[in-house]
Amino acid sequence: MTRNLHRLIALAVCMLMTACTTEHAAQNVYEGIQNRDQGLKTPAEKATTPPPPSYPDYEAERKRLHGDVQD
Repeated sequence: MTRNLHRLIALAVCMLMTACTTEHAAQNVYEGIQNRDQGLKTPAEKATTPPPPSYPDYEAERKRLHGDVQD
């Protein structure tokens, strides 16, 4: 019984760590793409276009548009 409980706890911890890592990786990808896009713009384009939304703003809008439940 205790061995199964230990395995269950270890599995839960691994799942939580994976979820956090996935979210962090998604944010890094988003920010990397935004930085690349900004680097490809001319100075005139940079001056006339608004900056991209932050990752939390982007994620909130994505969830709102897709009907995901906001925690």
